[in-house]
Amino acid sequence: MPPSGILLLNLVIMVMAYMHPSQAVQIEVNPAVINEMVTQKLSVTCVCDGSDYWIKNVVTLKLGKKGQEPIALYSQGGVSTGAGMKHNIKAEGHIEKDASKSFLRLTIKNPGVDDMGTYVCQVYYVDEASLLMKDEIAEANITINNEDTSTILANLMKEMSDLKETVQQQGIVIQKQTKLMSRQKDNVEKQENTTKTTNAVLQEKVLFLESRLDETNDIVNQQKNTICNQELKQNDQEMKLKEQEMKLKGQDMKLKENEMKLKGQEMKLKDQEMKFKDLESVLEQQNQSFSDHTNILDGKFNELFIQQAKLSERSVFALSRIHELDEKEKNDIQSRREFIKKESVSSAFFARYTNEGPLTVGHILKFKEVLENIGNDFNKDTGLYTVPVDGLYVFNLFAMSYIKGSRILVAVQTSDKILAVLLVEHATDVYDQSSVSAVIKLKADQKVWCQVHDVNRVGNRLHNSVYTGLAGYLIRPF
Repeated sequence: MPPSGILLLNLVIMVMAYMHPSQAVQIEVNPAVINEMVTQKLSVTCVCDGSDYWIKNVVTLKLGKKGQEPIALYSQGGVSTGAGMKHNIKAEGHIEKDASKSFLRLTIKNPGVDDMGTYVCQVYYVDEASLLMKDEIAEANITINNEDTSTILANLMKEMSDLKETVQQQGIVIQKQTKLMSRQKDNVEKQENTTKTTNAVLQEKVLFLESRLDETNDIVNQQKNTICNQELKQNDQEMKLKEQEMKLKGQDMKLKENEMKLKGQEMKLKDQEMKFKDLESVLEQQNQSFSDHTNILDGKFNELFIQQAKLSERSVFALSRIHELDEKEKNDIQSRREFIKKESVSSAFFARYTNEGPLTVGHILKFKEVLENIGNDFNKDTGLYTVPVDGLYVFNLFAMSYIKGSRILVAVQTSDKILAVLLVEHATDVYDQSSVSAVIKLKADQKVWCQVHDVNRVGNRLHNSVYTGLAGYLIRPF
């Protein structure tokens, strides 16, 4: 198909995807936040709910980390894994025409820092017009929550500090209780002094009343001598005397009440003495508890000090080992680059395609029959070529169709751009073979590979051996 036809087909697919937005795919993560020291298993599941009217047949489900090679499930062959698959990941799934029964699940044992990030779920399906559609709508984030050695030590030190602070607070409480007991003693002494003062005042009042009574008797005698004929005045004086007698009786009653109050105060003093004794026993118990807590804290502090020393030794050893590995890696890379610069043809490879399939969109071609690999920069197991040094490189890809009606679009690409695209079609009974070349400036450590970008369901294979292969070499280093 000419490029204009491909562009038109992609435009139609994009317009139909816009007209019929789908929410047919969901991604479920359990748990969403992992702890590298605790979490033993992580589950990431891509599911179809089958509610979208336009999905008639699910062809492929893809699941993996965003920006990396995913793990794909296709209807013809089961689960197919990508280059990013690790030994601790298990992929399982199922695809049927009924979209609600289709799913793809990743189970990650003992997940760590490399397994966190954003996971993307994609679906490829056939709609009513029999066009291959792609719907990429589901994303989920997985984060990590670990405590390092310094955090653990900080928490332990904080616990010890909290224990010391608790002991100090208990000491402050004991001091406050001692001061309260001293104040209670002062209050008891003040009450005794107040009682003595009240008794003295009452005695003075009694003496005053007695003197007043003597004066009244004198007045009565004088009135008896002077008012012989004044009966009314005498009666009035008698009434006054009776009132004074009543007042005296009232004063006697008040004196008795004061005596009762004094007895009550004596009882209160006895109760306070009992409470004081109880407080003394409580203080003795708290002193004993304080001594026990102090001994426990000393033991914990010694244990923490020993653990901190061990952790420090391990950290020093780990840092020294990491430094040695970094130096070794730098020396190996430098030696390799110096060796490459000395050679006239520093890096070149030629490999032929082995029978793989069926192929799916996103599949990386493997060229496991390696005829030449100068510099060992081409990896036959992954299909990736690693650029050894900065320079000018040439890549040539050739491929042959496998069966009538097939159409496969393969691109030679790096991580940031596509270098060239090869289209292999088998429209008639005659086999079709195509080739493409690229000359490009690349930097050291860049990756170059061949990836499937489009494939129909009829012809999802390529001829192997001498009919399909990949070659590349360094023209000139910079």
